[in-house]
Amino acid sequence: MMKEQRLGILAIQESHLTDSTLLETQRRFDKSLAIANSPFPDNPSGSAGVGFILNKALIRTDDFTIYEILPGRAAVLRVNWNGRENLNILNVYAPNAPNLHPQFWADILANLIAQDLTHIDYMMGDTNLAEDARDRSPPHPDDENAVSALRDFRHELGLRDTWRESHPRTKAFTYRHNRGAIKSRLDRIYTSDQHASTAYEWGFTPRAMPSDHDLVSVKHAMSGSPEIGEGRWTLPLFLINDKSMIDEIETLGIALQKEIMGEFPNRENSNPQRLWYHFKWDIQTKARDIAARATCAPPNPS
Repeated sequence: MMKEQRLGILAIQESHLTDSTLLETQRRFDKSLAIANSPFPDNPSGSAGVGFILNKALIRTDDFTIYEILPGRAAVLRVNWNGRENLNILNVYAPNAPNLHPQFWADILANLIAQDLTHIDYMMGDTNLAEDARDRSPPHPDDENAVSALRDFRHELGLRDTWRESHPRTKAFTYRHNRGAIKSRLDRIYTSDQHASTAYEWGFTPRAMPSDHDLVSVKHAMSGSPEIGEGRWTLPLFLINDKSMIDEIETLGIALQKEIMGEFPNRENSNPQRLWYHFKWDIQTKARDIAARATCAPPNPS
């Protein structure tokens, strides 16, 4: 999954890994993955557990540290991102019972302060909580005390539900119960203020393994990275030898040559630069139409 979807860092909850299982898993995938885990002390193989999997093809794995915040429930990964900046990523697996949430978030904050880890770039995981009624189907508000505890926690750390802020009316669910009759957005990724504008291409996709939770993903761009646009359009290579395409270009080119060599009473609208621009645009339009017919796909109007 990490190779196919090009995931650099995967935060997992309910890892259920014992020390021996972790060592065996790391040995089997040592060439491609690095794994860090925080087991649940009372029942490491059967309950909770949070961890991180790093893709060695995309992430430097010679310089990362995992900090246990609440064993089996919360951990921070500090990783060097492309040699230019360190990221602190908080992975949480919150309890199911709403009455446990106030103490849960208070304990995490206290331990982050104690370990001098209050600068969090991203928080992600299964919060077992929806902050907004829109994140439940059928819609309904969650326990007020539990919601307040989570909001107070993330406000204290300067963390934002960036996806919801940029998609205020969109419905997206990550957990399905009873064959999809009950749905919730329990799995979320929060960003710091610093990275709210550099987190992009949010995704919600089913996991490769059977699960009632979907995978939430986001791409991270380093601060100060140049903005990359959609790029320039290029002629599909298979059209270079296409007779109909060549005929179209020849017809358009002859018409362009006649216009350029003629008289131009209105130079503002018929000057050679404008004619050349429209000539190139007409070629793109014809190429898209011919390519669409060749591939049995509808033409792209853009």
